[in-house]
Amino acid sequence: MIGHFAFRQEGLPDHVIVEMLWASTGEAARVHASDDVVKALVELDIAVRPRDELMQLPFALSYAVLLSTLSGAPLHLAGDRTVLPTDWGTLFEANDHTSAELRSQTAARQSRPYGLD
Repeated sequence: MIGHFAFRQEGLPDHVIVEMLWASTGEAARVHASDDVVKALVELDIAVRPRDELMQLPFALSYAVLLSTLSGAPLHLAGDRTVLPTDWGTLFEANDHTSAELRSQTAARQSRPYGLD
């Protein structure tokens, strides 16, 4: 098991979101980065798009973790919950309370200084 993942059917404006869906090639997802996330990463000289192209789920999840780590933004999964393989972990419903808790935990962290030198 990889871990437990916060799941919300709709996105939140200050989160990194992995929108899961089934594609003809199997499990897939799109990564959405909020304006705040894009801005924080641009300040570190890391260019990202607010909405990325469809990619295989392992790549999307890895990329989203990277964006979340570098920007300090909370991460959650959305879309079709059947896409996440059960042996990867579990989804828990992120309500407004857990989303506020995630925001407060990450607000205490600064963006990581990993810009290009």
